[in-house]
Amino acid sequence: MTDVLQVDGRRAVGDRNRLAILEAAIGVLGAQPDAGIAEVAAAAGVGRATVYRHFASREALIEALRLYASEEARQRFAEARVEEGDPVEALERIVAAMLALGDRYRVIFPQDQEGKPRRSEVLLEPLTRLIARAQATGAIDPGVAPSWVIAALRALMRSAVGEIEARRLARDAAPARVVRTLVRGVGCE
Repeated sequence: MTDVLQVDGRRAVGDRNRLAILEAAIGVLGAQPDAGIAEVAAAAGVGRATVYRHFASREALIEALRLYASEEARQRFAEARVEEGDPVEALERIVAAMLALGDRYRVIFPQDQEGKPRRSEVLLEPLTRLIARAQATGAIDPGVAPSWVIAALRALMRSAVGEIEARRLARDAAPARVVRTLVRGVGCE
C-alpha cells in the first residue's frame, strides 16, 4: 500500500470518527446536558482518547457542535425555500426547520448567554428577507420592525415547544399554529 493510500485511509477513519462523535454528542448531551466525554465516547463507539484527539476539551466539542448546527441550519433553511411561494407558507416551512433544529441541538441553545454574540444571528438573514417579503404582500404589518417580528416568533416558538412537550400541541401542527398566531394574533377576524 502506498503512503498516500494509508494517509487517505486514516483521514477517512478520522472523518468518520469525528462525525460519529458529533452525532453521539448531540444525543448524549441533549438527554444529559452534564454528561462528560466518557459518555459521549461510549455512545460514539470510540475511546476517550479518540474524542480528545478531535476535541481538546468538552468546551471545544460544544463549539464544534455549534458550527455543525450552523451548517445544518443553513442546509435546512435552504431546503425551506424561503424565497419561493406564499410568504406565510414559507414562514411555516422555516418554523418547521427551526423547531427541528431546536429539538436536535437542544444542548446548544440553552448555553447561549446574554451579551454573547449568538451564532444563530448569522442564520437570521433568510428569515429577515422572508419577513420583508411578507410585509410587502401585506401578510405582516410593514410598520412593525423585523426585529420585533423575529422576537415575537422566537417567543411563540418557545411556547410551542413547551406545548409540544406537555403534549397539548402536536408537533406537526406547531408550525402552522405559530405562524397563524404571528400573522393573525389570537383574536377573531
